[in-house]
Amino acid sequence: MPQPVSAESRINEFTTLQPDRDGHMLALWLDSRHRATNGDRQSLYARFLDRDGPDMLVDDAVCDCCQIAAALTPEGVLVAYRGRTKDEVRDNRLALWSRGAWSQPRALHTDRWTITGCPVNGPQLATREHQVAATWFTAARSQPRVFAKLSSDGGETFGPPLRLDLGIPQGRVDTVLLPDGAAVFTWLEMGDGKGAAGGIYARTLTPAGELSAPLLLAPSSAARASGFPRGVALADRRVLLSHTQDSEPSRIVTKIVTLD
Repeated sequence: MPQPVSAESRINEFTTLQPDRDGHMLALWLDSRHRATNGDRQSLYARFLDRDGPDMLVDDAVCDCCQIAAALTPEGVLVAYRGRTKDEVRDNRLALWSRGAWSQPRALHTDRWTITGCPVNGPQLATREHQVAATWFTAARSQPRVFAKLSSDGGETFGPPLRLDLGIPQGRVDTVLLPDGAAVFTWLEMGDGKGAAGGIYARTLTPAGELSAPLLLAPSSAARASGFPRGVALADRRVLLSHTQDSEPSRIVTKIVTLD
């Protein structure tokens, strides 16, 4: 059996679990073991929890505390995360675990967002066989935006990015794929004081590229306590949405949303 990772590895709390095609559980986490010699940058590591084997380096330079997304494709486990360069460009990247090895990291999209701190705003993925939906937040050129795009070949290539937000997004994105192939994207919008309310919004995107109008699912605020809304796809174009209600005291709210 694998041995526990030692405390010397200084694991960050941003951990993601994803089973592979054979049912083995893959764990991914942000790790600071090389930080002193790597320009103060964290690394992305992975390890199978139920198989013998070492920690696997996925990417040696990633953002400090952005969430990691992982999803299953016919080729393997696809991972999305926020990278970090020596020049503090923190765009999102993809890596694939397939046939016993990790692919070379590549850009999910080239936003060229330069920021000297971690935005705590990672990308999200959803998959259904070869179909992949990806969504992310960026504030490149001081313009906060939420984008999404689709792939029909397991994430090997993607269609053009589509902007989802209303103008002042906070990010905190998620995506699910419905049984009919439509992708549902959710994000947090701050509201502009001119009629656009702040809250959790959703849009659907069909495989044919038809993007729906934005739909307000629940009021919310930009406070950290409002958390990261999450959705689960159900049958008959329904999504189970879970989010933190920013109240006193705060509470977790779940609701089923039927998308027309």
